[in-house]
Amino acid sequence: AHPAGSLPLLPGAVFLFIWLGWRPVRVVQDVARRLLATWSLRRSGAWDEDLFEQGVLVGDLGTPNAFTMGLLRTAVLADRGWWSSLSAGERKIVAAHEQAHARCRDPLTHAAGSLLAGLVPERLSRPLLRGWLSRTEHRADMAAARDVGDTLAVAEFLVRQARQGMAPSLVPAFSGGELEGRVRQLISAPARPPRLTSDLGFGWPLTAAALAAVGLFGFQIHSVLEH
Repeated sequence: AHPAGSLPLLPGAVFLFIWLGWRPVRVVQDVARRLLATWSLRRSGAWDEDLFEQGVLVGDLGTPNAFTMGLLRTAVLADRGWWSSLSAGERKIVAAHEQAHARCRDPLTHAAGSLLAGLVPERLSRPLLRGWLSRTEHRADMAAARDVGDTLAVAEFLVRQARQGMAPSLVPAFSGGELEGRVRQLISAPARPPRLTSDLGFGWPLTAAALAAVGLFGFQIHSVLEH
């Protein structure tokens, strides 16, 4: 409709198409691969429910850690050898931590955030995801501290696990986030209980409504702008 005016924009449009095209595809593949790997791990059948902490499944993770899996139906998986080496109080801390992740649907938020991160430069999206992960770990730590009634016990347990060489996780897990920040936040946290709700909130309904509005009324919106 406007060849003379739009032709100079073609090189920029091609550049944006290429720049926005390859990275989201790679990010989608990475997220899908991680979700499929987690689903296969859960479906392997080598998991037993812990008799003392309901909702915790123990099996061979290959790393001394526990994490919450599942987008809509969540489950807490813990390494069998590591879990059996913990005391009853330590298992209670880990279970409360992971159940806070499950209640807030942090795996779903992490997957959505990872997908959205593919639309912006990595130097911007990586700090945002790390910051969100640190905040979720602090929220889960506070939930665990409130459940066991001792903030310092949770902080000391985190330090002991770090001394044993537990590597930080890049997903919502017990060893996720940065240790020093988590301990500092635990010690200096206010007394009010953490708010255990999903960070997505109304994000999905609003996004779906916006896409539907563009799909249904996009032509009319364009006509109004042209006028």
